[in-house]
Amino acid sequence: MNTATGDLLNVSATGALVRVLRELPVGAQGPVVLDVDARQIELTGRVVRCERMTIELPGGAVLKQPAYAVGVMFTSVSAAAMQGVAQLCGGALSIEELPFRVLVVSADAKLNATVSEALSGAGYQIRLVTDAKATIRAAKESGADLAVVDLRERSKPSMWWVLELIESDPVTAGIPLVALADPASLNAERQRHLADRHVRVLPQPFVPADLLSLLAHALHAQH
Repeated sequence: MNTATGDLLNVSATGALVRVLRELPVGAQGPVVLDVDARQIELTGRVVRCERMTIELPGGAVLKQPAYAVGVMFTSVSAAAMQGVAQLCGGALSIEELPFRVLVVSADAKLNATVSEALSGAGYQIRLVTDAKATIRAAKESGADLAVVDLRERSKPSMWWVLELIESDPVTAGIPLVALADPASLNAERQRHLADRHVRVLPQPFVPADLLSLLAHALHAQH
């Protein structure tokens, strides 16, 4: 993660929101040090958002030097660090739960509506991609924590190559993958392909509870 020093705005058990004076790339990973009341809490995290802020000063003036709100998702937290974060969350600081961001790659409008309703209702932030060629750009822009890819036979065009696309880019290579697939279409070769890449498969048809359960397990294993 590019080094930057800033002000801690919000913190939760899953991440932090920090104000810094320069832009940080979404997807950057590395050590995170929370310095509060002369106490340092060391974790590791990944930048999941970076948005320019407008800071108004007394008298209606605006701070000319740009500032950025950077959302960091914790990716590795020791027991001691988690205890420190828990104490911060119970103190005077405001708390912002940074929702997991899910990339959904499918050209099926009906499926997209079903998945969007289920994930939104569970508190996830969703980025829909109907054009497979835009997958990597969308994953980087959204800071996706997980990708759901439609691999059903009825999915046109085929999305199988999207898996290779995600795994070939260094920024998106570590994103957990969930595949929606027709069991009958998964021959031995395709099953090995998914198993070798640790892709979790949700057989069709599915109910929203099955999808939410699989996503929760995938994100828990990752974080």
